[in-house]
Amino acid sequence: MKEEAPPPANKYTVRPPKDLRSKYELKMEERRMKQLADEEEELRKAEAERLRVCVFLYTFAISV
Repeated sequence: MKEEAPPPANKYTVRPPKDLRSKYELKMEERRMKQLADEEEELRKAEAERLRVCVFLYTFAISV
């Protein structure tokens, strides 16, 4: 049986392409995404609170 030699190591490496977007635009996009996430979280909390109040009022109405 003949053992295969490992392939020779490459002398050069390929770098990933540079990110050509501006830092300012990246920061503004990140800020906008955070703001949207915060708004969604606020809506989710408001909906949960509304449901909690509705359930409380419903159980209170049944008990009266």
